[in-house]
This record gives sequence, structure tokens and C-alpha cells, in this order.
Amino acid sequence: MLEPHSQNPYWARLVIVAYNSGNDLQTCIDSLSAQVFQNFEVVIVDNASSDAAVEELSLPNDRYRILRLDENIGFAGGSNCGADKAQTEWIITLNPDSWPKDNWLEELYIASQENPNFSMLSSTIVQNNTPEYLDSFGDFFSIFGVARNAGRNTHIKKCPSYLCETFSPSGAAAAYRTVTFEAYGGYDTDFFCYMEDIDLGYRLRMMGERCLQCPKAIVHHIGSSSVGKFSDFKFYHSYKNNFAVILKNTPFLLLCLMVPLFLSSQLWWLFRNRKNVGHAARKKGMKEGLRLSCRNFRKRRVIQKNKVISSFTLAKCLSWSSKDLKASNFFYWPL
Repeated sequence: MLEPHSQNPYWARLVIVAYNSGNDLQTCIDSLSAQVFQNFEVVIVDNASSDAAVEELSLPNDRYRILRLDENIGFAGGSNCGADKAQTEWIITLNPDSWPKDNWLEELYIASQENPNFSMLSSTIVQNNTPEYLDSFGDFFSIFGVARNAGRNTHIKKCPSYLCETFSPSGAAAAYRTVTFEAYGGYDTDFFCYMEDIDLGYRLRMMGERCLQCPKAIVHHIGSSSVGKFSDFKFYHSYKNNFAVILKNTPFLLLCLMVPLFLSSQLWWLFRNRKNVGHAARKKGMKEGLRLSCRNFRKRRVIQKNKVISSFTLAKCLSWSSKDLKASNFFYWPL
């Protein structure tokens, strides 16, 4: 594992990428000011918003600063800008519509100190309007080439109460060791929005890094509040980026199995939902993902050349069940 930074007095830098976030952003900041553990700094990246959320923001102290960008470069680019030159031990991305409980950072800090061999920390994310139900108990990736928020819509009482390992953290509240985040390039800015967290988690796992799921580090989440849960924007970017995740990161032996499974399942899904909301955007995103295959194959060469785990080791970290995808089941394993 890479040596941690030690220049900054704060344990973590929290990066919040804001784009027309409305009142959500202030609620997020207020939840941070209420944290029991206050050893952190915050960079709020204004992604060229057209609303007044950032201008009207009330900041608790000088540990919070605003970085204004001249154009919207997406969640991936905005997060990288906010993380740039961080000297903290950890970088944590937090969505404006993600509102942590007051012991959230304390739980992440304790988990990181007791488990120094992990370079990613995953929060337990609950649905804001119905907090007894999960939004994500970490993310998992399947042999069908599709990612899911593990445990979505499951009652929180069914969560494991112990620390465990999961595939990767949700970018809505994800923690990465700073040296690891920097060493492997942070988020891929070509993704703009959606799937960049899965891509980074997958890439880090190929390099031998691991993700710790923290059951007691709870965050309330609305989800896609800036663009809408069922927007064409979300469908387009999700489908475009999904194929890129597969092509970039999957070892050749698994790739030969995953690509046919992914293409056949997605084509069936598109056909089945051809009359539903977002069909045209999904189809357009799928075509764009296929068009960009050559570019992603070029990125693939570097990742596959430097990977340190075998196809067999990765295979054990993937879900091989179609039921997991359909139900967004829990997917984790003991430490």
C-alpha cells in the first residue's frame, strides 16, 4: 500500500460537486457542521451553476471553501478538481443531496484506523424520504457487466452490523486514500456523470486495492436531485459509460464472457422497455458507448498491463447471479 500524506492537519478533504443544487447544498453543509468528528476540510466545487445555491450558501468556518469553475465539467471532473493538491490522508466525495448523520465521519475514521489495509471506505446510504430503507450498502458488479446499489429497497434492519468488504463505494458518499486516488488518476473525466464511481472502484480493485463497508456510517440520500431520477441525461450517460467500464477494466478471459452477456441482456432490456420513459436516451447512450470502444480499448492497455490480481481473484469479487441484479441483493463478504 502507498504511504499516506501527512502534511495536512486534517484527516480528510470532503469534495462536494454542486450544480443547480438548490436547498440541498445548504442542508448538506449543515449536516457536516453537526458532525461529532470535525477533523476535516471541505471544498465545494461550483460546476458553473445557474441557480443561486452557492452564492447564498452559509459556511460554518474557514475550513469550507468554494471553487468556482467556468464550465460544467461533470461530477468526475469536478471531483478531481476539488481533490487536486489535497494533503489529507483521505478524499471523500459527497453529493449535495447526501446528508450524513452526525456520527458518520467518526465511524469512517475509526474504521480506517482499525483497518489500514483498505484504501476505499463505503458508507451505508439510506433513502432520505424513507430512511428505514436502503439506497446502497456499497456497490457490486456482475458478470453481466452491470452494476447495482447493493441492498436497495431493503429494510436497514437486515444490514449486517459488522464491517465487511464490498466491491466499491457509491460516489454519493465515497472515501479514498488520497495517495491511491492520485496514483491511479482519480475519476475518469470522460465519464462526465454516472458510473465513474464503479469505474474507479473497479480500476483500484484491479490494482489490488480493497473496499471496506461501514454499516454504522449512515448517509441520507435523495438521488439525482439536480438532473432527475428518470431524466434522459441520466439514462444516456449511464448507458454510454457502462460499456466503457467493462472494456477498460475487465481481464481478457472474463471479458470474453462478460461482453456477450452484457450486450444480449441490454438489447433485451431495451426491447422490453421500448415504450417506457427514457428508451430513446438509453438507446442513444448504448450506441455512443459502442462508438467509443476504440478509445476505451486504448485506456484498457495501461490498466491491464499494470493489474496485480488474476482473473480468478476478480471473478470471486463479482456477482454471478441474475437474481442479484433483479433484486439489488446484498453483496458483500467477511473480512
